[in-house]
Amino acid sequence: MLIRILSRILASALRRPAPAATPSPTFYPIDSHSLATRANREVPHV
Repeated sequence: MLIRILSRILASALRRPAPAATPSPTFYPIDSHSLATRANREVPHV
């Protein structure tokens, strides 16, 4: 599911001109960070 969304974003970014694709780097680190924090919360640390 997530891979499908990411591939769709990638495809749309490749289709659009460069100025329209600039917002993607700003939200990518935030998304990966939220995923990392969620993974850290779910996995119990010993």
